[in-house]
Amino acid sequence: MRQHIVTLTLVTAWGAGCVQCGVDPPVQPGLSSSSSGGGGGSSSSGATSSSSNGRPPVIVGLDWLGTGSAMSTMPATLTGRIWAPGNAPGMVPAGQEIPVGGAVIGLTDEQPPPVPQEVHCERCLNLPMAGITTSDPQGRFTLENIPEGTWWVVIQKAQFRKEWQVTFQAGEMRILTTDEGTLPSRTNPAAGTWIPRVALAVGVYDQLEDILGKMRLGSVDSSGALERASARGIMDLYSNSSFESDVVGDIEDLAESLDLLRSYHIIFVPCDSGDGAVMRSANARANLAEHVRLGGKLYVTDWSAEWMDTIWPAYVRFDASHDTAPGGSLSDGDGTPGYDALHARAAHPSLRTWLDGQMGPLLPSHQVGSINASDFEVEGNWNHIVDLPAVMAPVGSSQHAMTWVEGDWEGAGVHPLTVTFEPQGCGRVLYSTYHTTESAHLGLVPQERILLYMILEIGTCRLLR
Repeated sequence: MRQHIVTLTLVTAWGAGCVQCGVDPPVQPGLSSSSSGGGGGSSSSGATSSSSNGRPPVIVGLDWLGTGSAMSTMPATLTGRIWAPGNAPGMVPAGQEIPVGGAVIGLTDEQPPPVPQEVHCERCLNLPMAGITTSDPQGRFTLENIPEGTWWVVIQKAQFRKEWQVTFQAGEMRILTTDEGTLPSRTNPAAGTWIPRVALAVGVYDQLEDILGKMRLGSVDSSGALERASARGIMDLYSNSSFESDVVGDIEDLAESLDLLRSYHIIFVPCDSGDGAVMRSANARANLAEHVRLGGKLYVTDWSAEWMDTIWPAYVRFDASHDTAPGGSLSDGDGTPGYDALHARAAHPSLRTWLDGQMGPLLPSHQVGSINASDFEVEGNWNHIVDLPAVMAPVGSSQHAMTWVEGDWEGAGVHPLTVTFEPQGCGRVLYSTYHTTESAHLGLVPQERILLYMILEIGTCRLLR
């Protein structure tokens, strides 16, 4: 009986947003010959997925993988596709499904420990593991040379994880069912499912919560709007500058309480009509900075820019009248005039590969069509990013913000629209100049699909020196 153990270095999926990691630009390893589609396999001395380019596998950081069992003379194979929460076949109109690239599919002989239900640093580590691979941009994967016996199958992308036991027979070819391959929309430890803990400030102008509803973190009505009561116990909604129903509290109370902030993995602050008063509190700013330092993710859109810019003013430079400069007075981040980016593009190669060719409603008509990831419309922009300057940052932090989406200002120039950066610590900050969801509608338009991608991508591990 021979143990099959391999130690691999885990890095952020596709190197995304990990400018300090010391990894090459994103390159997708090839699948084994038994899979279709491009990229995404990894290899080990236990279960394997072959790589055509000789590059090391690119794996999301997981600290649960154990040692392998004895190799059968007739190994088994596991194959299938990984789907986004709430967007698998049968959940959305045919053709509008959303795959998940860079998801980890692993085998371990012990059940993984629970996902911590508070902010934590998802570090990339050298770990012992039995068979493991990642999905390609279309969600496809194949894991070969699986030893006969009973294993925990674990699928994870960021803090979305599911796990269950499977007994593999010698020589078996097992294909995941659609349900097995769909990332979860609920945390239910008894069922082996985990999702991030989410706090969302309900915005006046950006109904970002509708996207999470379409990921089934709640339900949506016939217009595509989140039914807020359905989200209770799944994610926490907060009011922001105006009275809202079905909320657990006010966003100011959240920002002023570090203990409360620590209970969430991701905090969303979409565009709102407030005057920036919350971020005039030095305590609130310090708490948010600490939350991100501990591993939290902060996503801010449009007129809520002060939630990002007053804390880390060096990373993003807006037009002078709406910018908080380092050492300068605080701006409320409410830019003007509004504009649509008529010809936006996915600037990051991994995002572009994933998004290109997906089917969904297109702006401005909302007619369903094929998305051209190099030329699509982004509506509802109100802030103008004029520069992403180099930053004198500590080792392990971003030296500059990364652009994921860029586009024109009503036909003028090319400018960043969605950016991320990693300040000191191991969390991430995201900012978009636009309303992610300007109004309720069915399906997910390109800028909403990009948010779904970012929710999954920003939770991947950090390779810290």
